[in-house]
Order: sequence, then C-alpha cells, then structure tokens
Amino acid sequence: MRDGRFSRMVVSAVLALVFVAAPVFSACDGIAYSAPDMSRFFVYFPLSLESGVYLLPVEYMVPSTGNHAKEAIEALIAGLPDYIAESSGMMVAKLPKQTKVLGLKVENGVCTVAFSDDIRSVSVGAAGEIALVYAMVGTLCQFPEIDLVKILIDGQPAETLAGHVDTSQPLGMDGNDIERFVTLPDALQHWGGGAISILQISDIVGGYPDNTFRPDRTLTRAEFVKMLVETAKLPYPNEAQAPVAFDDVAEHWCRSYVQRAFAAGMFSPEDYGKTFNPDQALSREEACYLLLKASDIYLADHPELVIEPNQAGTKFEDEADIQAKYLDAVRECVKRGFIQGYPDGTFRPKATLTRAEACAILTRMQGIHGDRVLLLGPKPGFKWDGSNVFAVGFTTAFEGNVNWRVRTVSGAEVIGQDYTTSTYGMGWGAFGLCIDSRLLDAGEPMVLEIYLIDMEDGSEYSLVSVPLAK
Repeated sequence: MRDGRFSRMVVSAVLALVFVAAPVFSACDGIAYSAPDMSRFFVYFPLSLESGVYLLPVEYMVPSTGNHAKEAIEALIAGLPDYIAESSGMMVAKLPKQTKVLGLKVENGVCTVAFSDDIRSVSVGAAGEIALVYAMVGTLCQFPEIDLVKILIDGQPAETLAGHVDTSQPLGMDGNDIERFVTLPDALQHWGGGAISILQISDIVGGYPDNTFRPDRTLTRAEFVKMLVETAKLPYPNEAQAPVAFDDVAEHWCRSYVQRAFAAGMFSPEDYGKTFNPDQALSREEACYLLLKASDIYLADHPELVIEPNQAGTKFEDEADIQAKYLDAVRECVKRGFIQGYPDGTFRPKATLTRAEACAILTRMQGIHGDRVLLLGPKPGFKWDGSNVFAVGFTTAFEGNVNWRVRTVSGAEVIGQDYTTSTYGMGWGAFGLCIDSRLLDAGEPMVLEIYLIDMEDGSEYSLVSVPLAK
C-alpha cells in the first residue's frame, strides 16, 4: 500500500500540472454557492471472487473537518449502497452493519481501533476473512501516521474475526499478497476488458486454470446459458420442477445451469429436441432469442432499471437469413441496444459470438453502456435520495484515472473539474468515487459527470452522466 500511495502521489503531481483544482462558486437562484473545503481518502472494499481475493478502492470526497481515519473505517462498515453492490451482484465481503467503532487512537505508528461485540457476527469463509481483515488494515494504513493496525473487540485484543485469520498482533500491509482488483491478464488491454471486468467482479465469469480469459475464443451454447443464468440470478429448482430434458446434458458441467434456465422458461425441449449440444458454437440469432428471455426476467427483478430503446425500425440487408423464430428477438435486442449490426448493414445471424462479445452484450442487458468509461453503478433509472453519491466503474485510462465534476442542470458548477484514480498500470482499471452529501447542497437538481480528457487537444470524451435530483 505504501507503493500505491507513492504511485498516487506521482500521478497527482502530474495531473496537478494539467488540471488545477480551485474553490468553486456557483449561482443558484441568484445566491452564491461555495462548495465546502474538501478532503479525500480511500476505503478499500474486500472482494472474495473465484478469480482471487482483492481490494476495491473507492475514493471518498468529504468536508475537510473531522477524524478521517475513523470516518474511513466507519464507511467500510457501512458498505457500498445497494445500487452499487446489490444491483450488480458484486461479491463484496461485509462487516456487520450494526458494528460500532468505540474508539480509535494512533501511537508510535500503531492505530488501535476498538469495535463493539457486534463485529463477532461476521459470517465469512477463510478467503472472505482475509479480504475483510486486509480491507480494514489497508483503509487505515493509507494515512501517513499509521503503519500497523491493532484490533480490539469490546476492549480486548481480538484473536480472530471469524476463526480463520490471526488478528492477535498488530497487522500491516507489508508481506501480504492482497492486490487491488485486477482484470484477467489477457483481457487487460482487450477492447472488451471493461465488460469482462464487470462480470468478473460479480463472479459471473472467471478465468481458465492458467488465469487467462481467452476473450476472442468462440462462445459455446453452454457458456452463454451459464452467463445468462448467473447474470439474471435465476433460482435453483428441484428435479421435479426442472428435469434434465436433454440426453447430452445429464453428465455435462452445464446441467444445473440448463435446469435453472429451463425452470425459468428461457427455453423448452421443443427448441432443441432431445439433444442440447452444449459445446456447439452459439449463433448471433440464437443468442438474441435466449438473451431477450433473460432480459425480461432481469428487468422484472429490477423495476428500478430503465432501458431506453435506442433504435427503432432497424432493417438489415440480410434479414431474410434470420430464422423466423428468432426474428422478433433479434429486432427487440437491437432496439434495446444489447446487440447491433455491422457497418455494411448486415446482421450476420449465423455468425458466432466470442466470449468478449458475450460479456459486452450481458453488461448492456444490465443497463451498462459506454466506450472507455463503463459505469457499474449507478445504472439508468437511479433516483438520488439526498445521501452520499457513489459511482463505481472501469476505464481504459492510465492508472484508472477518470475526471469528474458536479454541476446544476442550469450549468452552474457545484464541484469543478476533479479526478480520481484507483488502480495502476495500463489497460482496464477500476475506479470508485463517493461524494459526501454535505458537498452537494446546491438547492436545485444536479448532474454528476464522469469523463476522460484527450491529452493532445484537451477535448472531453466517453462522458457518462448521473442525474442527481431529490
């Protein structure tokens, strides 16, 4: 974490030469608005995924006054809001929300943090406990005066939180192998790396045993059904509800996913006959047929999500080649923006999908759109309740740097151009942002804008907007 802080200092110094932050004054109904002085710190949220144990950094923007170390650990306990974690299925290990921070003091580089007994009700496995402990340590050790963290529970040294990790001695970040979230290596600089990361962080997709994703590999029918089932979070039926209807699925790894899809009505035996051919390459037209059914299930479970049709009346040059039973599904998936045709006006219904293309399609089904900035949350339809505003996503910008600002709908700045950075290196990286509600008292509807800046000409691109209206 010390190396990460040094990296952030270097990046901050470079960006400060380009973008100079200054106090912002705005006009609302003729009254001058002055944003409070702002401090920032990171909260490292613990991820326990099939692909590994990671920390997800979210940068908090808060008023300058206060005990920021205590605020940071309390923010970790509070967790991410449902419109970030729950709506995406993000696999975040959680501390009990009723846990209280009874005290926090720093002496000779050791931060002693005392928790209420409520923390003992944490329910995680070994990997989850490792993630939780080092999320706490990383969140506190970012502050320059803290090198080690000592955990007390009801005033006594804590031997362990959940029985897997020894917390009896002060802990530091040195020597641990917990990393900030990293996209699978062969997807890191792939065009589909953002969508792959979004599904990876939710355990919808994972890598092969050699830690590759193989984004350009042709997708099979079984793989796509698994991805749809996991994205839509379809329930597990019993055998009576969903008998295995295909001769070639009973011993296949996809059996449970086929059962779940069958029970949810995504397809019927009549669609495939007696054989499902799970390892057969999936065509684009069939993908739309399955995708539309999964989308309807997903939207029914997420009524807050708004999918705005972005195309209407699209007709492809090769529409006659689309099987009749797939035609309506193709048209609707195109209309919803899940999939599109080719520049020559064709759809190529018999062409296959790659694993990266499937990830892009599934993130669009979740309401996630964009190019170089993909916002995991908030999603379209988000209604701000006046509390702290969170935004988490992925970007291809170096070091995960994104620019952001808050303005009123009338154009007045509430918080001027700023930036956040959460990861390091080239390729797709995660970013997270939390703006304290005390910084957002502008008196009229606002919008949070997240975007990139072209370093050659200063132009903005890949802008994503989040409306903020109580």
